[in-house]
Amino acid sequence: MIHAKENGRTPAGERIFELSGETLLGRALVKDGVIVSVEIAEGENKGFYRDFLLRSVVFALVESEEEIRTTFVDELLLKLGFAEDGQGGMCAEAGRITFKGSCSAQDRDVV
Repeated sequence: MIHAKENGRTPAGERIFELSGETLLGRALVKDGVIVSVEIAEGENKGFYRDFLLRSVVFALVESEEEIRTTFVDELLLKLGFAEDGQGGMCAEAGRITFKGSCSAQDRDVV
């Protein structure tokens, strides 16, 4: 389950997305619409959880941002329609992001 935390303990403009099951599996930090970091707990499904959390955060931001940026480069984001920004991060216009083909199990017709 993914939870977006926006409460009195997070500074203005910050959102923390947490992926949890019986324990905390991962956390993503977003500041003013920029994905700053994605951290995943060690384990055999680390890659799967990282991909799921990152796609989920991008999906949530598509609803609220015109442009989505990151402070890092990630191969999964290329599949979603992001491009490197020349500053060590990536960016994409929200309307150009596609989730088709980004799932390892099967392609989905979600745009």
